[in-house]
Amino acid sequence: AQHRLAEDLAAAQRRFEDAERTLGEARDERASLESRLIESAKALEESQEAVQKNRDAATALQHQLDNKERDQSAAKHFLDVAVGECEFASPFKYSIVVQLRNRGERRSTDVSKQASDRPVFQSSSFLLPTDSALVDDTLLISAFVHVVDPAALPGASDVGGESSRLLGEAQLTLVELKILSDTTASQRLVRTVTFSRATGIAGGLQAPIG
Repeated sequence: AQHRLAEDLAAAQRRFEDAERTLGEARDERASLESRLIESAKALEESQEAVQKNRDAATALQHQLDNKERDQSAAKHFLDVAVGECEFASPFKYSIVVQLRNRGERRSTDVSKQASDRPVFQSSSFLLPTDSALVDDTLLISAFVHVVDPAALPGASDVGGESSRLLGEAQLTLVELKILSDTTASQRLVRTVTFSRATGIAGGLQAPIG
């Protein structure tokens, strides 16, 4: 009976040791899982912080782009046009009108004081409002002759009974203007344009553009 009791005690001791070993392994596995969970939570937190930083950076960049676009939209662009020496076939009083095709605003010189084939204008420089797409536009130039026409309607008369009549028109493309990025400045261009009409009266003018 004592021998049998000893065997039972030994078996119970082995089961106890096995249970302790299993429990130890379970504890180690639990500790490993908790460690991995902590590492995963830390990595998730870092990832969320990185995502937030990227969002903040993207928001800041968008604000910069919006501000730049707003500044560009608000920026004033002008085409500086100067009418130089003009020569016509006959001595009359003349005036020159300039206009950008994509813009409706027109600018005109004064009417030359004396009848001449080389008229002199007191007002010959203009700032035409435009935008950053200036190089895709075209400068329209019109020449008017001013003559005394008693038959002209009062509404068509200028000053002192002089009636203005369209002499001719010319077009000047602006593709040669080289506007540097982040600026509205361009080099000065000098071009001569020639216009004519069916009556045979012809002339030319130099229009420096800067």
